[in-house]
Amino acid sequence: MGGMESKRIESGTAQAGSPASRCGGDRSTPITLARFAAMLGRSAPTLWRYRKRGWLRTVNIAGRPYVLPADAADFERRAAAGEFAKAPHGAAAKRGGAR
Repeated sequence: MGGMESKRIESGTAQAGSPASRCGGDRSTPITLARFAAMLGRSAPTLWRYRKRGWLRTVNIAGRPYVLPADAADFERRAAAGEFAKAPHGAAAKRGGAR
C-alpha cells in the first residue's frame, strides 16, 4: 500500500470454485483488483478498505494493484473462518445479537 514491496510470485493452492481458481490461466498469474472485486461481488472501495486494513495482500505492478492467486485463496480461507467478523453493535447488541 504505502511503499513498493518486492514479492516473489509462487503458485497457490486455490480451491475449486473460489475466485482464485476461476481467474483463468496459470495459478501464478496475478489477478487485477477490479477482476477480483467482480469475482467476489464487491465494489472497488470495499477492496480498498480490505487492503487498508491489511486483510488483502496486493502487489504493485506498473502502478496497478494485483492480487496473487495464493493471496486470494488465503483471503477466502480467512474470511470463511470468520477472521474478519465483528460483534454486533447498536440495537442488535442490546437485544443479544442479530436475528
